[in-house]
Amino acid sequence: MIKYRTEIDGLRTVAIIPVILFHLGYTFVKGGYMGVDVFFVISGYLITKILIDDIENEKFSMYRFWIRRIKRLLPLLLIVVLFTLTITPLLVFKPVIKNLSKDIFPAIFSYFNFHALFDFGNYWGTKSEQSFFLHTWSLSVEEQFYLIYPFFLFFVHKIF
Repeated sequence: MIKYRTEIDGLRTVAIIPVILFHLGYTFVKGGYMGVDVFFVISGYLITKILIDDIENEKFSMYRFWIRRIKRLLPLLLIVVLFTLTITPLLVFKPVIKNLSKDIFPAIFSYFNFHALFDFGNYWGTKSEQSFFLHTWSLSVEEQFYLIYPFFLFFVHKIF
């Protein structure tokens, strides 16, 4: 089991501040979205450590890995979706709600990045800015990566 490291929480804090400022429209924050890259690196480091420990101790199970991921991510994601579905009809015009319903399944089933690419065409465009779940694209990228990455590590360990 990986030991809790407080400095990683500090890195997450440093990474999230420019992302939030960027999305709030503060123009002095150039490249604030790069904090997402920092999150990818942190997540990759932590997951790699967990996977390598499991593989080396012959405890690796793709099933267990995915159950842990689902238990960690899905409850909060479902709460966000339910809250959004509850509040949105009170605050938004009906045509926007129709678009909202198209974004729910891609967000929950971790393919929002492809949904955004093919339906919005542009991350910076008007359609994407109107999506209540645009932020789930990065979660989708992570989850798709973790479909392949554990197998890669397992086979590299077996070969070398």
